[in-house]
Amino acid sequence: MLTVRYHGNLRKMTGCREEKVSINNLKELFSHIRHKFGKDAQVLARKCSILINGRNYIQLKRKERAFQAHDVIDIFPPVAGG
Repeated sequence: MLTVRYHGNLRKMTGCREEKVSINNLKELFSHIRHKFGKDAQVLARKCSILINGRNYIQLKRKERAFQAHDVIDIFPPVAGG
């Protein structure tokens, strides 16, 4: 199982700081979030920055590659400042 950590507004929306899940890829992650926390949480998660083991998912070019059991996934919602 891998670890998913929720941050910012997504943590507030899900009421979950961290969980262990059995998923294989990003598509399954979004599906898991929708089924467990609802459509609004999934919509927000799709707008988030996703880090795998501290590295940006987009830069890793792993969109089709399966997650590994030891991976730690951090989901950070977009932030705004003033």
